[in-house]
Amino acid sequence: MKSRVLLLAAQKYSLKDDRTGREIAGVSLIYSGGEVSKDPDEKGLKPVKQSADLAVWPSIRDVPGFYEMDFALATTTDKQGNRIPTMKPVALDFVGGITVADPAAKSSISNGSVPPAPVGAGRS
Repeated sequence: MKSRVLLLAAQKYSLKDDRTGREIAGVSLIYSGGEVSKDPDEKGLKPVKQSADLAVWPSIRDVPGFYEMDFALATTTDKQGNRIPTMKPVALDFVGGITVADPAAKSSISNGSVPPAPVGAGRS
């Protein structure tokens, strides 16, 4: 299953499982699928934090940016030892970068793949 997401952050991690003693490594992804909350007590895009295998790291180009994220069915184990199905990110394909403008500061932040637009200028 593929879905277009806005990848906000990505970070490698490596830690030792206290229970088993084995090394665990991966990539932590923070992204939004673009769904605006319909809950009257929430506003905006709620980000999701999810882990992926280290194999996705080389495909992460510019962050923040838009990606086609490919998911596969996987299982995880809860604290009681029950196996729970989940959708795990398995591949990322870069679609394009973004620029965030701050009109009050008359500046913008670009991830490098998109040249900053002058503040107040629209993008086509």
